[in-house]
This record gives sequence, C-alpha cells and structure tokens, in this order.
Amino acid sequence: LPFATNLTDGPVQVAQLGGLPAGAVRGTLPTLPGLGAQVGLLRDAGLSERSLTVPLSLTLRSDLDPRRQVAFSLPLTVSDVGGARAVQGALAASLRLPLAKDWSLSGSASYAMVSAKDLGSAGKIGSLSLTSSYVLRGNSGDLAIGNMIGHYRTLGGRLNGVDTGSGIANTVLRNGLLWSMPAPAWLGFGRSVEARFVNTHCTGTALYLRNYSEVGLDVGTNKRADSTRGYMQGGLSLIVSSKTRGVMAHVGSWF
Repeated sequence: LPFATNLTDGPVQVAQLGGLPAGAVRGTLPTLPGLGAQVGLLRDAGLSERSLTVPLSLTLRSDLDPRRQVAFSLPLTVSDVGGARAVQGALAASLRLPLAKDWSLSGSASYAMVSAKDLGSAGKIGSLSLTSSYVLRGNSGDLAIGNMIGHYRTLGGRLNGVDTGSGIANTVLRNGLLWSMPAPAWLGFGRSVEARFVNTHCTGTALYLRNYSEVGLDVGTNKRADSTRGYMQGGLSLIVSSKTRGVMAHVGSWF
C-alpha cells in the first residue's frame, strides 16, 4: 500500500489531501525511481527454497494531486528449490486514482515469464487487478484497509523449448490491514513503524496452495505522497500456511 500512511501534522497534512495551505506554492513533484532487495527463506514438504528479488520501479505523480500516480515496475527474481534454479521477470503498469479524501483505487496490468531449466518448466503469465485502499486516520497512527481482486492466466507459446499453454487460470483475493505509527524517539525523528497482516486466497484452477497469510513489520522514513524527498523502508515478513513456513527480509529506497 504505497503512500497509504502520512504521519504528518498541520499544513503538510492538508497538502497531502490534494490542496495547498494558504500562501504555499506547489512545485513540480519529482519522479520516484525505486530500487530494493528481498531475500526469502521458505520450507515446504521437506524442501527448502531460497530466493532473491530485485524490485525495480518508477512512479510518476501528478503536480495537481500527488495521490494520482502512474507506476511501472520490473521485479526480477532468482529462486533455488532443492538445488533447482528458477528465474522470473515481470513488467507491470498501474494507475492510482483518489476517489475521496482517504480512499483510492489502483488498476494494474502485468506480463511475467518464468523459466526453470533444471525442472524442464517454463511459463508466461498475464494478469489484471484492481486494488482499493482506504485509510482511517487517528491521533496515534493510521489504519489502512486494502482489498484486491486479480485474475491471473497462463499464456500460450513456447519458452526455452517448453510449451507454456498450461491452461491455468485463477482469480486471487488479497485482503489486508496496515497499521502505521510514529517510530520511537530512539529511531530518530520523521520515521515510522508499520505492522501489516495480509491474507491471500486463490480460486479457479486447483493449485498446490490455495491460501496463505503474511505478517510483517517495517521501519522507514515518512512516505508522504506529496513529499519532494524520497524515502527508505526495510523489514521482515513471516509467511504462514497449512503447508509452508518462511521468512522474508527486504530493504528498499525510492529516491
């Protein structure tokens, strides 16, 4: 939920809602390139998986209302499952529009390819998704409610000599809560702590895993939508399901 929380007071809080304080002048908001790294360690049915993801992104914000955003992302992932390596890349574009003071919708489309030569497997995946973000603001912090529905489908063709037309199609529901509050003083001024819970449920084609949950904790600098500065964030996530246990660590910078 990028920019779902805005831990600020006074005039800046007004600016974040799309208006300007009296006497203030809006300048051009810079584009935000993003660079990060995520390391995952998972265990399932006696097999261990290690993964490294480098999420690249580019976010363009409207000068009139910074909550209006167009974002492009290119996450690249290398995984090792029981000694078998898989490589995945995706290209996604999304449009975020505010519908009310604290409510926005984001539509996204993506195309991904995965290749696992050691397993003799490959795939091409197309997806469309719609995400709703609603923020309840309080004196001690903000609670963001996120709801996503997405449709994912394998696409026909060949990749590394493998037929990718497997006929898999799934509708995925992701629902989560994100609590954000000012960080303790010993972490420094202007920083925030975010705790989140997200559940993912898959319908459609039968899958090995249909449901899993993620619990996470992040620490970072303020990520106001109208800020002329970038921000950094890092944290840990625990992945829990009936079959899988794991942990992911990530750090990222939007500059």
